[in-house]
Amino acid sequence: MNENNDYYEEHNTTHYDRHDHHHECFAHRHPWLSHLLTALSVLLGAFLAFYVVTDWHFKRMLDPVHQMKKMERMMMKEDRAVQDMIQRDLRTERNLESYIQIDEKSDAYVITVNLRPFNNDEKNVSISTDDNILTVHATNERNQKNGSRALAVSQSYAFSKDVNFNKITKKRDGDKYLITIPMA
Repeated sequence: MNENNDYYEEHNTTHYDRHDHHHECFAHRHPWLSHLLTALSVLLGAFLAFYVVTDWHFKRMLDPVHQMKKMERMMMKEDRAVQDMIQRDLRTERNLESYIQIDEKSDAYVITVNLRPFNNDEKNVSISTDDNILTVHATNERNQKNGSRALAVSQSYAFSKDVNFNKITKKRDGDKYLITIPMA
C-alpha cells in the first residue's frame, strides 16, 4: 500500500511541477508578445493570399491564349455594332423613301413629302437651293411622357441646268406636300 501512496505522491508532484513550469513560460510572462505574433501571422497570411491571387490574375492577363480570346470577343462585339449600324442606315434609307419621294414628269420634277410623320403641317417642311442642288428639310418634335423625340429628315437632289428654281410651286394635297420644280 505504501507503494501506491508513493506512486500517488510522485504523480501529484509531477502534475504540480508541470503547472509551475507553465507559469515560468516566456509567452505566459509576456502575453502581448503572443498577441503580436498572432497578428503578424494573420497579416502575413493575408499578404500571401493577396500575392497568390494577384499573381494568378496577372499570369492570366498576360497569357496569349486569354488575350486572343479577349480580342476575339471585342472584334465580334465591334462587328455586331457595325452590322447594327448598317441595318439602321438601311432602315433609315427605306424610311426616307416613305417620307420624301421624287418623280420625274415630262415638264417638271415633283417631290412628294408625306406630312403624317411631321404633324400633318406643311410649316414643318422647308426647301433651300444652292446652284443646281435643292434640299428638302422636314422636322417634327413630339413630347412623350419619358422625354421628347425629334424627327429630322433632310434630302438633297442635284439637278441639271434644265430646271428653273425661280418657278417652284408648293401645294398641299391631303396629307401630301407637293413641291413642283419646272424644267426650263
